[in-house]
Amino acid sequence: MYLHVGGGQVVPIKEIVVIMNRETMAKSENNKNFIETSAEEGFIQKVASDGEINSWVITTRKVIASPISAPTLVKRIEQVMSSGIIG
Repeated sequence: MYLHVGGGQVVPIKEIVVIMNRETMAKSENNKNFIETSAEEGFIQKVASDGEINSWVITTRKVIASPISAPTLVKRIEQVMSSGIIG
């Protein structure tokens, strides 16, 4: 099953490692360094402009800057999982 992360982009749920909100990412120097390094190495996929980033979806393949809030993304995953439809 897939999670819609904004901008018409979807990610396989099984590849998601963590979903973090923008504020949590900004509070930690380690998180900031992770994002900077990911950007330098070409792993960032922006589906939101800089001013619209509400969450970061970190997967096994890339880091996605999403305009959708972390609680909304988590809620979507919970809905899929509770439906029993996992692919």
